[in-house]
Amino acid sequence: MKKLFYTLLLFLLVTSCETVNKVTISCMSPGIFNFPNEIKKVGVVNNLRYTFGTDSLGKHYRLSEKILNSPFHPDGSRTADSFAKALSDNKYFDEVVICDSALRSKDEYYRRIPLDTAEVKDLAEGLEVDAILSLDELNITAEKSITPRPDLNGIEGTISSKIQPIVSIYVPTHRGPVFTIAPKDSILWNEVGTTVGEVETQLLPPDSTVIRESCEYAGTIPVKYLIPHWDNENRVYFSDQTSTPLKIAVFYVERGNWKAAEKIWKSVYNKKKSQGILMRMSFNMALYCEVNSQFGEALKWIDKARTHLMTKCKASNPKELAGKSAYYYDLIKEYEDILKKRKEKTGQLKIQLSRFGNENK
Repeated sequence: MKKLFYTLLLFLLVTSCETVNKVTISCMSPGIFNFPNEIKKVGVVNNLRYTFGTDSLGKHYRLSEKILNSPFHPDGSRTADSFAKALSDNKYFDEVVICDSALRSKDEYYRRIPLDTAEVKDLAEGLEVDAILSLDELNITAEKSITPRPDLNGIEGTISSKIQPIVSIYVPTHRGPVFTIAPKDSILWNEVGTTVGEVETQLLPPDSTVIRESCEYAGTIPVKYLIPHWDNENRVYFSDQTSTPLKIAVFYVERGNWKAAEKIWKSVYNKKKSQGILMRMSFNMALYCEVNSQFGEALKWIDKARTHLMTKCKASNPKELAGKSAYYYDLIKEYEDILKKRKEKTGQLKIQLSRFGNENK
């Protein structure tokens, strides 16, 4: 989807007086788990099973031998702290409490077993919380590559750290976890220098930094899967280099004054008869409605954009479109799919925000 947007942006910028401007908007998405409203306080525990055996470390807890010659010990406490902080910063729960000690620090070999009912009850009572969020496992694999780059007149060094924390949710009244997630994400370090030695020893971070930052970042990954969260997403909208009102609308969008921009777009839409302009203003109006969480209205406007495009091209089937018109059709279709997905999530989002008594909070 993003690739299509950027391709269209480049194509349109160089082929017409009209322009397609990019803008970043904030979108709230629901978590994949609905916490009951009764769960107001949660406890975070470090339930990693530590091990020092080479085989287990090689399988579960070490950076790839491509970067390290010796196994490393992931810092579960650092990840648990980061997880608790990220949860607390989102202010979804009344309180987030972290257990001071690791639960499995005396284990001598790798094993993964869930918390039993007695442990969950003891932890919930001791921490005075309604649910336990347990960091059960932390898988990190980092690879380093050093590559000659004649095009850059130098040496490129890259470290890619692939991270997967596994988190389970427990409540005292339920045996075993009620939900478990194992999301994946990654961090990339990239540097270019003149020699291999410079890249490896001066520009790329040392192994200790890779481990520390990977463990810290691991704690933030589960949050966007568990609770409502904000994401920044790229969108596009139409302008025209020869239209003063539309250039003013760009000024308003860049400053977040969507209402002023909408007033201009709607005025242009009501005054113009050109199907091409009507199509572009309809697209813009759909974006305005999305920004204001009016997804039903946004879909009506994007449907109008498609109708105006087909009328302009005197086409009854998208297969009849070619060139710029085909790009426009694809742009409209891609945006319509985005709007439909966001609309589908509104019900779940309302449920998750109902604990605040106002789903728009």
